Amino acid sequence: MARLATIGVLLVALVFMAEASLYQAIETDVEENQSRRDMCRQELRGRRFRSCQDYLQRGRRGYRGVMSRFGGSGESLDDCCRELRDVDRMCRCDAIEQARDDAQMRGDRRRGYEEQRRRYRGMDEDRDMRRRAENLPSLCRMDSPRHCEMGY
Repeated sequence: MARLATIGVLLVALVFMAEASLYQAIETDVEENQSRRDMCRQELRGRRFRSCQDYLQRGRRGYRGVMSRFGGSGESLDDCCRELRDVDRMCRCDAIEQARDDAQMRGDRRRGYEEQRRRYRGMDEDRDMRRRAENLPSLCRMDSPRHCEMGY
């Protein structure tokens, strides 16, 4: 019976140690993620990624910026890839997300108040823009990251 009690105490101690170790690992990941976010925020401050915005807006209804500025060629994508290569690998997805958000805001301003009231129609366009944004690293033939997961 004493042996069973000892084993029980050891198991409880082992569970507490494992839980403490897991908590420490999660806390370290959170701190590293916050540090990375701060570094990226600093690196991306003031940058606009206009070519990436133009590329991402290409599929939006009524958008003529890419065709008129770039003659319909793939220049906006090539220029976007150059812009992204100038960004630290760890910050590229943040840069792409920033470009997507800015492109959506530019599109919303162009559409005007009436169009914003019918925003639900733009949901498909926004979803398509998100897909284009997620695949930009692959289209730019970047080693890392190959894909960015975008929130809505």
